[in-house]
Amino acid sequence: RSTLFRESQPARILHSGSELLRAVVNSLPLAVDQACLERLSEELENSLHNDLQCQTFRRHWGLQLRAQFRPHGETFLSALRTLQEPHSALLLEQWGCIGHPNHPTFKTKAGLSDEEVRALSPEFHPVLYIAVIAVRTSCLYVADGMGVQDYLQWFRHHYPEAALQWRLSLQKRAMQVNDWYPLPVHPYQLQRVLPEKFAAEIQGGDIVLLDDVSMAVAPTMSFRTVCALNDEAAPHIKLPVGLRLTTAQRTVSPKSVI
Repeated sequence: RSTLFRESQPARILHSGSELLRAVVNSLPLAVDQACLERLSEELENSLHNDLQCQTFRRHWGLQLRAQFRPHGETFLSALRTLQEPHSALLLEQWGCIGHPNHPTFKTKAGLSDEEVRALSPEFHPVLYIAVIAVRTSCLYVADGMGVQDYLQWFRHHYPEAALQWRLSLQKRAMQVNDWYPLPVHPYQLQRVLPEKFAAEIQGGDIVLLDDVSMAVAPTMSFRTVCALNDEAAPHIKLPVGLRLTTAQRTVSPKSVI
């Protein structure tokens, strides 16, 4: 909460960043586009709302962690070392999702319901089950900077359980395995984006949404970067998510995966 003073006007109590923004916008040296002002105000309000959810959950989660780790060490970090907790780095990342040094809208996830925010966001310590769909090899270009010659073999090596499920699912559908690539998909994309944006490819049979193949993962501090829970050494997966996060529409560019 802040107090706004203006000459010859009574003081006003402001309760949010969006209220402060609207109060001072006409005093800024440059004109602000009304649409941009409305969008930023909405993102500030959404961020605050989501952060309130986060702090409520964090209070209870902190009590659980204290009960779990206090008997094994004097501090959180020493307890993790003593227990050799699997995915301890992930746990620290998720526990650290409480702010951002540059973004005032660090918790903005416009387009998600409260239930989806809690189910998908790292600060709520969730487990996600991401689908692995099949995309026809002629429709998907695979490039890498590590000398991987066979993507299917690479996927099988790093995610053997999901790869086996995927292969069996294709065989059940009489699909030739070598004609397809396995592609992990974020739950948001699977439910909200793919059915609309790639409706023609799904209808034409170039994308097959397999409902019997999934991977148990958890999000890192980056909402759309996940790690496989069944194998701590497996590479992290960066997934496309059609959401505005920290004031930017998120995509997976070549630069972001190098």
